[in-house]
Amino acid sequence: MPTRWRRSTTWHRVNGLPSSASAQTGRRELVVLKWGLVPNWAQDPKIGYKMINARSETAVMKPAFRDGMKFRRCLVAADGWYEWKVTPAGKVPTFIQRMGEGGAIVPFFFAGLWASWKDKEQLDSEWPETFAILTREAAPELREIHNRMPVVLPESGYGPWLVPTVTDSATAADLLSAPVLEGFHHYPVSTRVNSPKHVEADCINPL
Repeated sequence: MPTRWRRSTTWHRVNGLPSSASAQTGRRELVVLKWGLVPNWAQDPKIGYKMINARSETAVMKPAFRDGMKFRRCLVAADGWYEWKVTPAGKVPTFIQRMGEGGAIVPFFFAGLWASWKDKEQLDSEWPETFAILTREAAPELREIHNRMPVVLPESGYGPWLVPTVTDSATAADLLSAPVLEGFHHYPVSTRVNSPKHVEADCINPL
């Protein structure tokens, strides 16, 4: 089931395009890219509609994601995400956040992969850059909603995930197998979020 994340289009990136400064220095960047990964070998960028998520357990084996696991890893900044819970009355949109002491909302980072794509028919066009979010089995307190969730990295995992010298897929995959974080809170929200046309802040208000 596709899942939409709020404010999921900004993150730190390493190893930029071969012609960029990032590739030369390993410098981290905060950039805006499009959600829905388009591999550089794709014939049609519309493939990105099917590439919003990547299963962490199999990403190293999938042609669309295996190079990203080696060379193009990123962190996706978020403070919550939507999931749809199946009930007898239909699917109920739910907003999920992580809560800290005193009920404070705790921002976090998803593990992600990014890619750049070139339109072979328009050689003078720009290189659109896109990303996908890695997923894993859901935390125990979230399984009543869905059996999958994005990989939320612990703070200690930010640096290792972005280190450009880690180019071994198995090593990168190991970074995703840390125990799932706790402290998630969820509540139902309006069905307005079923349409991407609605991006107002009140979409996350409790129903």
